[in-house]
Amino acid sequence: MSAFKDLNSHLEATTIKNSHSVKESATHKMETRPLVSVVCLCYNQQDFVIEAIQSVIHQTYSPIEIIVVDDASSDNSARIINEFCSVHPSIRFLDLKINVGNCKAFNQALMLANGKFIIDLAADDILLPERVEEGVNLL
Repeated sequence: MSAFKDLNSHLEATTIKNSHSVKESATHKMETRPLVSVVCLCYNQQDFVIEAIQSVIHQTYSPIEIIVVDDASSDNSARIINEFCSVHPSIRFLDLKINVGNCKAFNQALMLANGKFIIDLAADDILLPERVEEGVNLL
């Protein structure tokens, strides 16, 4: 009877130890997920830019860094983005006062990006909720 009790204790201890190893492994994997930077470029997209940014916020993947660039829009895009960012302070906003064009605006944001991966998002587009997660899993 004593040997059976010792065997049960050993099996329970091994199960608990293995259970902790699996949890630690899962936690370690979550902690090492690469940062993804999403650069959202805006030029006169006041009607769409918030939906584009929200599509990034609602991603199933984490961690994500959001950088929004307004390239001197002549509509209310910059004001709308600025108001949205006041409620979401983790979003970085570059409000360019002189139109520099798509490539230069993107490059300015790229210099600020910290992500291992970069996604270029037009302000009149959206990302499906699993877009970032599926992309990272493929890389």
